[in-house]
Amino acid sequence: MSYHNKILNVSSRILLIGISLTLFSCIGGFDKENETVEDTALGVTIIEPVKRDYAEIKHSGVLRMITSYSSDSYFLHRGIQSGFEYELVKNFAKENDLALEVIIVG
Repeated sequence: MSYHNKILNVSSRILLIGISLTLFSCIGGFDKENETVEDTALGVTIIEPVKRDYAEIKHSGVLRMITSYSSDSYFLHRGIQSGFEYELVKNFAKENDLALEVIIVG
């Protein structure tokens, strides 16, 4: 492996860790015990976020990525999931034996 590739590999891992920590602070599970608020005028159900740490995420086996649908973060191209943030989180989930669930917010 060349020096240039080693630097890219280290930089990629540092970036992945940073994004992962950001996502972990935003990502939560949706359990039945969560408080829900229903707005009948808009027909929307809001579920309060749940704070989970890595151990709880690992125990559940599911990492939820909350993102927007855009060419930078997540999009579908010919039925294939793509996007810079998606690729980073997908690789993190794979390395940690987690299923990845993508949740699009509008």
